[in-house]
Amino acid sequence: MAFLELPGIELTSEIARSRTQLRRALRRQQAKERFISTSGSVRPPEDLTAYSGEPLEDGGLTRLVASIYALYSRMRPGDIVITPGFELVGKYRRPIVHFGEITSDFDPNDIFAGPTASSDKVPFRRVKWLNKVQRRELPPALEVRIGRPPAVRQIEITDETAPLLDFTYSNYIFDSGSSSLVEASRYTGEKFGALNDSSRLIELLTAAYAYAQTGGQQAHIGDLRSFRNEYFARSGVENIQIEFASPGFWRIIGGTATLGAFVALGITLLSSGIAADALQDGIVVMNSASASVQESKEIQDSMNIFLDSLTQEQLKELQEDATRAKDEIGLTSPVKIVK
Repeated sequence: MAFLELPGIELTSEIARSRTQLRRALRRQQAKERFISTSGSVRPPEDLTAYSGEPLEDGGLTRLVASIYALYSRMRPGDIVITPGFELVGKYRRPIVHFGEITSDFDPNDIFAGPTASSDKVPFRRVKWLNKVQRRELPPALEVRIGRPPAVRQIEITDETAPLLDFTYSNYIFDSGSSSLVEASRYTGEKFGALNDSSRLIELLTAAYAYAQTGGQQAHIGDLRSFRNEYFARSGVENIQIEFASPGFWRIIGGTATLGAFVALGITLLSSGIAADALQDGIVVMNSASASVQESKEIQDSMNIFLDSLTQEQLKELQEDATRAKDEIGLTSPVKIVK
């Protein structure tokens, strides 16, 4: 969940959508707090119209109203939530940043009874927390955007801030670009040569993507090394990040919306153990995380072009390489096979 420390504030969807009503709700909450803490005072009215909806004179309260409006009204399912915090490491507190995703519309019945006075009876938003990183891992240009007042503020995803998506999602398609994570979860440093083999396999799949975009004009791909060298440069890949500290990963950042997903699909297919002739009969791609079918169809068509252009011997050789890497270093991608 995500919430503001506003104990006892009463919100409805209608109140959350109106700054005037929010100012009234905040004044009502403050009046109730004064009543609780002041003996002999008169109980404040429940009727919201008994309170002024005019702008607040206190600048801090004005910013607070804006934060309430942003969290409980503007934020929609699918929006990313980024919040700084700390985690205990022994006796020390280490600064971290949490990344999550709003999962549902605001429900006035979602009330949190927290363990402290500031978190008791507060409305909250439902969040699926996806990742956390040490704050020092954020690039300086992104770090300065997080953790400053107001409590809730919007960060537009631009070319400068797009790396925030890398900290949130292992794999994503955004606008006309993509990013996909291929992991080596069992790499310990003992199978260093397997990293080179896996890198060449990723390079080949990147080249295969570029080849498929041409429509697969060759009846059969000739020498795989020459093929890899020729088409990799045409792939439009922006970057392939490599990080290995036992275990590690490759992150394929593509200049197109489907490159990263194509490579991830190839890793899963080649290491799946499915017979080569069954793969060449054709595969079907579905994206369970998106309502759009355009990208899935493009990835499906491109992969079928590539698989059909390989000889049985070439395909079996690639399957052996991928399976060996899966067994030795845990080479995997997030693509799942449903038979």
